[in-house]
Amino acid sequence: MFAFLRRFRPQRGAESEEDMAEIRQEMDAGVAIVRRAEEAGALPVLETQHRAIGSDRCHLAVPVSRPDQADAFGKLFVTNRRVIFSGPSPAAIGIGHVITADRHERDIVIVAGGAGVLRFRCNSFGDAMLAIWILDRLRKAS
Repeated sequence: MFAFLRRFRPQRGAESEEDMAEIRQEMDAGVAIVRRAEEAGALPVLETQHRAIGSDRCHLAVPVSRPDQADAFGKLFVTNRRVIFSGPSPAAIGIGHVITADRHERDIVIVAGGAGVLRFRCNSFGDAMLAIWILDRLRKAS
C-alpha cells in the first residue's frame, strides 16, 4: 500500500549505535509525516505572507542551508509553480524545469535545466522526505 515509502529507507554509514538509534527514530517520524500526507489525499496548503511566494499556493516552507555555499541559511518554499530558496543567493526554479529531485539523508538534491544541481540541507529527515514527496506529486501533475 505504501510502496513509495521504500525510497525513504536510511543509507548506512559509519554511525555509532547511539547515532543510528537517533537516526532511526527521526526516519520513523519522517515516514509518519509522509504517510499522513499521502493518506490526506491532497497536498498540504500553507498560509504565508512571504513576498517570494506571490500568488503561488505554498505547499512547504522549511528552514534550510545550502551546504555548497558558505553561510547560506534561509527558507525553502515549494509552491504549486516553483521551488524557491529565500536567503543569500536566492534561487527560484519552475516545477517544470526540475529534472530530478532526490533525497540523500537530510539533503534535497535537485537537478534543474539551466540551474544545474542545487542542494538544500533540511533540519530533519521529515522535512526532506516531505519536500521530495511534494515535488514528486507536483512533477507528476505538470
